[in-house]
Amino acid sequence: MGELVISVRGGWRLAALAALIPLGAGCNAILGVDNHSLKPGAGGMTGTGGAAGTTSSCTVDGGVTDADASDASTAMPCGFVVPNFGSGLPNQANYAPPGLDQSLKDNITTLTWQGLVDNRTVSQPEAASFCDDQDKTYGPWRLPTMKELMSLVDFTVPPPGPTISAMFPDRPAEHFWTSSPAACGPKYWYVDFAKGDAHQELPNVLKRIRCVRGALPNCVSTRYSIPGDGTVHDATTGLTWSQTVTGSQNLTWSGATAYCPTLGTGWRLPSPTELETLIDLTKQGPPIAPIDQAAFPNTPSDNFWAYPTQANDPSVAWYVAFVHGHIDVVDVTLPYWARCVRWDGL
Repeated sequence: MGELVISVRGGWRLAALAALIPLGAGCNAILGVDNHSLKPGAGGMTGTGGAAGTTSSCTVDGGVTDADASDASTAMPCGFVVPNFGSGLPNQANYAPPGLDQSLKDNITTLTWQGLVDNRTVSQPEAASFCDDQDKTYGPWRLPTMKELMSLVDFTVPPPGPTISAMFPDRPAEHFWTSSPAACGPKYWYVDFAKGDAHQELPNVLKRIRCVRGALPNCVSTRYSIPGDGTVHDATTGLTWSQTVTGSQNLTWSGATAYCPTLGTGWRLPSPTELETLIDLTKQGPPIAPIDQAAFPNTPSDNFWAYPTQANDPSVAWYVAFVHGHIDVVDVTLPYWARCVRWDGL
């Protein structure tokens, strides 16, 4: 399968959409990316020119050039410190009070968000155009990337939400569009602020809009450093990760939370938003997980546990799919993988 490139500056390009629809419909259907229980190696997965049970990789251009923000690996990767919600986690979410235009600055990521949102539901192209057309007195607005919008999700709030800080004057518990295209097919990512999950959807489906402004603050020439002690430090987020994963896919959620502290002081199970920073949204598995395989070799294209359990329902916990990147909850007794994290700072 050849490389497919979609420009996301200013919205959907109709020519690219027309070219991708036949492939996208087939690719999403074959790979089952709408199915939360997607598992690699499932029968019938094929890619163009591939044998049964395999898939060729799909790729898109994940860059958002309006403000030098990026969802994925680039020649000079950029990122931000991930805000966290709930006790015991570093970098607790913190927002400046709303300004005259009711916008709020996130003091952790340094991004500025619209506090008031438009009351319409629109397609993804209309959402991108809407943000591009907002008042530029304090700088240009844009539709946020998936990882930027996920940084607002408060996982301590139970459904039906809204899973966003009460500092925001307008908090619809609904689906919101992002600028991030799916790697395989014509879909785009959205975030659900009723529950906190993130998935892909066709761009003509109607959803809400919350615009952002500002560039990602931490741009480095080399993102990952590997000191040789079994860890990987991410210079864009300040997080240090275990380079390898648990020996087999046999940990329940409680087993995963108990395992990470055995690595030493400060080690823990990551939040969903922290874990999502490792996903390269321009790629999709299986068989190769969408992660920097040089820094994290032999990462399975599978599901990984995250912290915490869903608020008010300890029978399900958060996970991130290292297949294409979706975030959701699942029964805590299922056997998934774990990759541990600690905060070492920038």
